[in-house]
Amino acid sequence: MENEFLFEVVEEYFKVHNTGPRKWNFHDFWYWKNVPPKRLKQARKYFAPYNERLERPLLLMTENPLGKLHSGILITNIKLYYHLNLDDSAFWGVKRKKGIMTLSNIRCIDIEPKKYGAWFIVDNNKEAYFASYSEGMVDEDCATPFKNAVNHVLQALHERKPKEIILENGFLLDVVKEYFRVHNTGHGKWPFRTFWYWENITPERLKQFREHFAPYDEELERPLIAMSDNWLWKISRGILITNVKLYYCLHLDDSVGGRKENKGIVTLSSISCIDIKPEDDGAWLIINDNKVAYFSRYRAGKVNEREATPFKNAVNHVLQALHARRAEQ
Repeated sequence: MENEFLFEVVEEYFKVHNTGPRKWNFHDFWYWKNVPPKRLKQARKYFAPYNERLERPLLLMTENPLGKLHSGILITNIKLYYHLNLDDSAFWGVKRKKGIMTLSNIRCIDIEPKKYGAWFIVDNNKEAYFASYSEGMVDEDCATPFKNAVNHVLQALHERKPKEIILENGFLLDVVKEYFRVHNTGHGKWPFRTFWYWENITPERLKQFREHFAPYDEELERPLIAMSDNWLWKISRGILITNVKLYYCLHLDDSVGGRKENKGIVTLSSISCIDIKPEDDGAWLIINDNKVAYFSRYRAGKVNEREATPFKNAVNHVLQALHARRAEQ
């Protein structure tokens, strides 16, 4: 199991840091050996759908020690899952936020108390908000030992010499880079508004793709090419292609009223070609000659022929290179 040594790290840590009169001295978090099965089941149901074959819980913190564990933080040997508030808004307009982060990408966490609540901070960025941070609920007595334990785990993880990871189809990164050295023609350093290749996808855009529809494995996958269905606002629909898979979120069909979203994941090696076929009020995403999903924003100023043609040509060049390499092997 990946990072299996972390279970021993946590075990040894609490042999020293579980100080107090009781067998377990914290009321709102647990480590792997003493997580109540009922609490773990609730965490999995509400916000932490970890892979039981590959992951085991290391640390679990609830935001509500008095009731169901429908929000909090769960850390496995591979990932960090959370369900908290989006920000420090109170009463009206409170929004919840769920997140999944790869443990190896995190350097440190913090829980920063405020007058009403506390920020959950990851790598110095405000990630989400504990609305229930108050005495008797999630408070300093538990938040400090919890974050200290998590940071001890992260330190141990990063100090362990990382194994060399050989990316599947890693050569495609160079294929894309070389392609756009020739085909990046137009005004400006990057002349396209709705799509990008791996070297110029901003972290903010990439985060939006991952949050909305492309939860790729950051350890095994790298983004190659990404297209947004909406370049004016936050990215919620589009296409993202990694070295292994194609992720998409568009509309189900060309219906005008009550359009439904259609999300999908397709293994790259199973795709021969793609096309984007314009119609009167949009365009079809076509994979292997099959209509898969619909661009409702295909028109001037949004996704259009000027953007769609170089995008699909780049994707098909990648697919051609992938299948050529496989044929050689």
